Amino acid sequence: MDYTQYKVEELAADESFVRWARGDDPDAIRFWEAFRSKHPEMAVRIQQARTLVLNLRSVQETRYSDDYINTLWERIEERTGGQPKENSVSWWPYAVAASLLLMGLTALFYYTELPLSVSQEIATIGHRGDDGMVEEVNASDMTRRVYLSDGSTVLLEPDSRLRYRRGFLEGESREVFLTGTAFFEVARNPAQPFLVNTDDVVTRVLGTSFRIVAPENGSEVVVAVKTGKVSVYSRKGDPAQTSSTNAVVLLPNQQVTYLRDEEVFGKSLVPAPEIVKPAISEKDFNFENTPIPAVFQILEEAYGVDIIFDEEVMANCFVTAPLGSESLFEKLRIICRAIGARYETIDATVVITSAGC
Repeated sequence: MDYTQYKVEELAADESFVRWARGDDPDAIRFWEAFRSKHPEMAVRIQQARTLVLNLRSVQETRYSDDYINTLWERIEERTGGQPKENSVSWWPYAVAASLLLMGLTALFYYTELPLSVSQEIATIGHRGDDGMVEEVNASDMTRRVYLSDGSTVLLEPDSRLRYRRGFLEGESREVFLTGTAFFEVARNPAQPFLVNTDDVVTRVLGTSFRIVAPENGSEVVVAVKTGKVSVYSRKGDPAQTSSTNAVVLLPNQQVTYLRDEEVFGKSLVPAPEIVKPAISEKDFNFENTPIPAVFQILEEAYGVDIIFDEEVMANCFVTAPLGSESLFEKLRIICRAIGARYETIDATVVITSAGC
């Protein structure tokens, strides 16, 4: 199957692509992530198809007011050369009206040449202010998914607020403003860095997934990376110099905590590091008289962490331990207990101390 010949709508209709876009299938995720890396020329089509899939899903999960549906319908008619319909919502039951209207507009974006402002409105439905910014406020007790026009998604947690422009201009950074807590999955675009601003720090990425905790009246801001790489820097001082010279660079399973009063950063591992190399499975942690350098190498590759130890002192250390689904820190505890060593984490690095075996 030659996906390089697929159009946007054909990708969005492919079952494997849909499972990847929704994050439902690990096999599909591995395939399409590899495909994206191998075919950078497909980036735009993949991004548009992914946005289409997520928009259609969003329509099914969201309810809109009658006034909003009528207003959106009038905009569609005006911008596509038709005449606004009167009492449009009364034509169908509420749920059918909302679904068909929004799904139809999403389809029009890909099958006809609508003005850009209309297509962007689909990907970033929210409350638009006079300054042209869209504001999403999650006043519920459940996480809310926000879809951005570039294909990025944001899981906005309760009591959180996100502000952004309906569409990101070509050649400029993609910039959003967060108060509260959110998990970001950013569509990769090296030409347009993605910036998340909080009151105190800026997180800069090209394409990755990460979580930011920035409560309005909290004492600290935490940025934790799941995939990719980000840089975090303070908004105080000269932004140009701060972002390039004082930024904290984070890799998967790393986080940084910014103390607002002290205005200092502290880098560490996330509380529960996840395996970042899918090729490594639980059976790879079943050690049987395995030299300690080989043990630590597997842990480093699996979790993307640096483990520092004295190879000369621990040259005669071997481990027999049937490990598997335990957390990284539980694995380290068991291994260190077996060889009479101890571990600590310093600046997102694991340091092993041992007197030898």
